[in-house]
Amino acid sequence: MNKKPKMPAKSFAQIQADWQLIQSLAPRDKLKALKQIGFDVMISYESGDITLEKLELYSQILQQAVRAHSFPQRYARILSKMIADKLALTNSEPVTILAKASGKIMLSGATVMVGDPSIQTAPLIDYSDNELLALINLGQRFLFATGSDGVFDMQLRIIEANTPVLTAQEYKCVENSGQTAIISAPSGKIVITALGEIDDKDNQILQEIAPGNYKITVFVFNIPKKMRSYYIVLCKTAEPAVNHLERIDMLE
Repeated sequence: MNKKPKMPAKSFAQIQADWQLIQSLAPRDKLKALKQIGFDVMISYESGDITLEKLELYSQILQQAVRAHSFPQRYARILSKMIADKLALTNSEPVTILAKASGKIMLSGATVMVGDPSIQTAPLIDYSDNELLALINLGQRFLFATGSDGVFDMQLRIIEANTPVLTAQEYKCVENSGQTAIISAPSGKIVITALGEIDDKDNQILQEIAPGNYKITVFVFNIPKKMRSYYIVLCKTAEPAVNHLERIDMLE
């Protein structure tokens, strides 16, 4: 059987020009163009000959393409590989882990909630998806869906960095990752639990942190011979807890 020929990769100059053009498009046209340029970036990245300049632009593009695509899993995996390559090329210092807490969370609504328990809301189980998204964009909660119920391994990790990242070695085990948002933690406590169970102390992971705002990203780990797990990584930021997400991540 003849193998399907590989699609030729666009040149870096072509992708740069396309990216500049996209900035002037109307929102609907921009959404469509982001999906195409995300695909072009993946083909170029997988063709090899990667430089730091390419990685800087390609990771910026894929961060937006992930938000625009209905099924962003492949983009997210490539983005994780790019970050690992970037860390290797820049000889970055090892990631400093300030604190971490691990445990198991039981889900009955296939949704994980992260937040400061001092921020009171109405029971989230009664919220619509749009209302939940509004809470995320206000920085009051962070949510992601797992695609199924059950018991899941999770780790909450606080690092010292400008953006939530893993170690270069850990990226080899990343199967998927979500969007980065900013969450508020005025009391200096962060809880991981099931949707609507912020006060359920028997089904949560609690970590004390310095009060303030934190960038947050979720990574899905698939380590051979081990249970799939979620690493929820936070780093402190001076930026306001305001987000512009258009959907809640599905991280199956």
